[in-house]
Amino acid sequence: MDPVDALIERRIVQTRLGFSFKRCGTHLSRTMMLAELTALLERVDNPEAGKNEFREAIIKYKAA
Repeated sequence: MDPVDALIERRIVQTRLGFSFKRCGTHLSRTMMLAELTALLERVDNPEAGKNEFREAIIKYKAA
């Protein structure tokens, strides 16, 4: 497969998985908030944590 076809195929798969490559797409903008997600995951280290644990960690983080 030539490189252009491979790139097109990869973009098709990525688009099907929900990635966006538009200029204003979520994956290219601040809305993914990776720093905030990292901070949250550092505070909730239990792999079995539920919605309430995450909610509590967010509230505590915002209060700090």
